[in-house]
Amino acid sequence: MSDDLLKPPLVVGEESAEGFKQPPLAKDPLHFGHVPDKTELEGANHPRKLATGVWGRVGLLFWQGGSKYDAFLVAASAQVGQVMLTLPHAFSQTGLIPGIVLQIVCAAVSIYTLYMLLILYLDRKNRMIKDGVWYDADGSGNRTRITSYYEVVGYLTNKWLAYFSVVVVIITAVGTCLPQIISASSNLYIINGSLEKRTWALIFGGIMGGSLLIPNFRHMRLFTFFALFATVFTAFYMIITSGLHMANHGVSGVGWTRNPVGDLSDWFTGFTTLLFTFGGHYMLMEVLDSMYQPGRFHIHYAGAYPCIMFLTLPTATIVDWAYPDQIVDAGNAYSVFPRSTVRNASIGLLVAHTCVAFLLFIMPLYIMNVPL
Repeated sequence: MSDDLLKPPLVVGEESAEGFKQPPLAKDPLHFGHVPDKTELEGANHPRKLATGVWGRVGLLFWQGGSKYDAFLVAASAQVGQVMLTLPHAFSQTGLIPGIVLQIVCAAVSIYTLYMLLILYLDRKNRMIKDGVWYDADGSGNRTRITSYYEVVGYLTNKWLAYFSVVVVIITAVGTCLPQIISASSNLYIINGSLEKRTWALIFGGIMGGSLLIPNFRHMRLFTFFALFATVFTAFYMIITSGLHMANHGVSGVGWTRNPVGDLSDWFTGFTTLLFTFGGHYMLMEVLDSMYQPGRFHIHYAGAYPCIMFLTLPTATIVDWAYPDQIVDAGNAYSVFPRSTVRNASIGLLVAHTCVAFLLFIMPLYIMNVPL
């Protein structure tokens, strides 16, 4: 492991070999990112300064993304997707009201976890800037290396925990990306059952090999915007379809009062589905490195959660209410909706969203550069 990356921080008052003395830390840890953020925003290497001509400005609009809006789009796109289709079944396992409460609690824990990781990232960044090792050694004021999770862990602890975090990130990334392939194949099978789900999985997995062409999280603006559009479209489709079903067949009200279906193991299975809604923290360091103002990322990340709640809680609730008996045996909400062109369009859009989600979740593995 590189000594520069895992160099332990100086304690207050300690002097380095180069004569640098560590000053007292700021009282507010989030001040760690403010000085470099201003430099990045006003520096000559900022994309807004480099964009020239029509194509440059078009690229800046659709391609270069490190603003607060991109932080919102990344958070919303990563947290919402296929889980919209599995939450109704999860609520049938946990009970509707307990499921809603658990969803809110998981969201609060997710925001708190992000805040803690953000402080660690900014702590390392601040110390490396003051020690003169954050930017490239050529004196250009640029930084071409992207921070990975293991680097933050190793810098603030030791190299063995850094190696351990590499293993954890790889396992988590694989465990997060594989369900995207499985869910996409399941959705495509609903549209076209002439091919087996395994065949659809192989096709989708092959297409996802093209995700290698995306350089980093700063080039995800167009993809995340489209992914958010896909989830919004699907949410309205689920709400309207369930509402029409209730209008035609009456509201049973069973969803609100029904006890959880199954035994305790089923309850924990439903809870796991709820918990999966708020994952992906292992990719946070790479996302923060792509932001122009990482010190304010937690604000925009938390600001995306009302959107996330709107896309998940009302849809899962109304589906569970409209189809109380069918949803118990339906792991995918699409299977209880009637066949229609709109349903197929929703499936196609959500498969496209799954492509974006796969790209977001696999990106840390593409970027990771572990010196041995």
